[in-house]
Amino acid sequence: MMAPGLFLSNVARNAAVHLGTESKALNAFLLDVVNKGHEVAGVDINDPRSTFSREPFHFPITTHEDGAANLPT
Repeated sequence: MMAPGLFLSNVARNAAVHLGTESKALNAFLLDVVNKGHEVAGVDINDPRSTFSREPFHFPITTHEDGAANLPT
């Protein structure tokens, strides 16, 4: 069972990835919000127990179908 903090970390990071845009300013703002949320919660944003492939969290800004954001239209 996953700890509540790690679950919320996953939700926040997943939401942020799907909100990523081509705007560097907006992405920086979103990343800052996610980072601050993790700091307040006392959870490491790159906790290996909840991080895919143990890679540092980032916004994969691409138009390729395997990594593009999934914004609702």
